[in-house]
Amino acid sequence: MNYILGIGLLYKKYKKNAVIKLYMDDKLLDIYDLEKDVDPITVSTTVVERFKKKFTWFNRDWFDRPDVMKLKCKIPRFLKIIEIEEEKLAEAGEFRIEVYNDDSNYTNGFMSKSSLIEPNFFILCPKELMKNNGQFFYKFQENLYKKIVSKFEKGMDKTKQNYGHFKDWSEKPRPQWPIPQYFDIVLDKNNKINKVKKNDTKLYDKYISTWLEQETKPNFVTEWLNLFKKHGTLNNPYILPYHVQFGREIGGSFHITFNINKKNKIYFLDAYNLTSGIPVVSMQTFSFAHYFSYKYEQ
Repeated sequence: MNYILGIGLLYKKYKKNAVIKLYMDDKLLDIYDLEKDVDPITVSTTVVERFKKKFTWFNRDWFDRPDVMKLKCKIPRFLKIIEIEEEKLAEAGEFRIEVYNDDSNYTNGFMSKSSLIEPNFFILCPKELMKNNGQFFYKFQENLYKKIVSKFEKGMDKTKQNYGHFKDWSEKPRPQWPIPQYFDIVLDKNNKINKVKKNDTKLYDKYISTWLEQETKPNFVTEWLNLFKKHGTLNNPYILPYHVQFGREIGGSFHITFNINKKNKIYFLDAYNLTSGIPVVSMQTFSFAHYFSYKYEQ
């Protein structure tokens, strides 16, 4: 069985091309240039309605909030796709993306222009799952939520109609499949413009505060923060804990490393070795299936 490995970087070019190198362990898989701007696909409300109609149990309030769906479904117009044999994945331990983007007018401590990159999309999944416009993913998500909601309905507080425990569960750190949404970006220490300010990394507050405003209970924020602390990412000014739905543009070079793990006989990209628990299926998955699956029908 062959797998699809996909990389998507949103890009705003200044002068020079950004160079992207892809490695599986220490073996170079591919090298390519970003020669022009890469913008996101505009996912229309019509497309969102198509997604929504495919679900009964997975019926989150996101579908009725265009601003939220715009973030959750965002993917680049250009994706670098590589087909990999399963046997090679079985022998590999990690996948690494190296971005060389030292393109700015940085002089004597001042900079006003640079090429900017927003890491947005990474996928590893069996090519077979792309058949029929990726219907497998819709069925998987629907069946998953049917089991989950049924389980929590049985234990629900009938008086208070309280689903709070379900909400707490749904946001805990879990495997993200087939598209990871959380990962670390390791910034180039030799590039002075690319150091994260300490107040950004200390509490990851620029993004965490947004989540806190939207959630009644911050349990899931605390759990993710504890995970980042465990990996030493919050105190390191050259490592940025990253969430694609609250993405940021990065000037300068960096790299991202994913473990290649296996769950339920399927390989996937895993930033934090979260192999236990029920997987999170990103809404980007359905955007990818809608806009790109036709390429894998053969």
